Amino acid sequence: MSTHRNFDRICVAVILCAMILTVLFMNGEKLDGDWNVERTTVISLQGSSAKISGQGAYAADGDVYITGAGYYLITGTLDNGSIIVNAYKTSDVFIMLDGVSIYCEDDAAIQVDQADNVYLTLKEGDRKSVV
Repeated sequence: MSTHRNFDRICVAVILCAMILTVLFMNGEKLDGDWNVERTTVISLQGSSAKISGQGAYAADGDVYITGAGYYLITGTLDNGSIIVNAYKTSDVFIMLDGVSIYCEDDAAIQVDQADNVYLTLKEGDRKSVV
């Protein structure tokens, strides 16, 4: 048979199929700050603790841990602690900082231990600091 004669056509067909599947299964999320609040976990930093409304995060020993894929809106001040992302290795984590001030004396203010992608954005007009 002459498979090698059709090799170019087969390659084009495979590439087209891959492109179509990519478009069909793309997440399609925007990173412009217009998040759906219903799906967002809200983390309100309060000095040495945090109030968390939603799933995928918890606070312990002055730190905030994000353990699941999803959207997280963080507000407030953390006096001496870190935001630690430790999600499953295929997780996409979207974090928006809104007027956040984080200070950590002995480690990074925001650290990513494990996740596939972490998208960190500032809410429009935010001028606070992460130290």
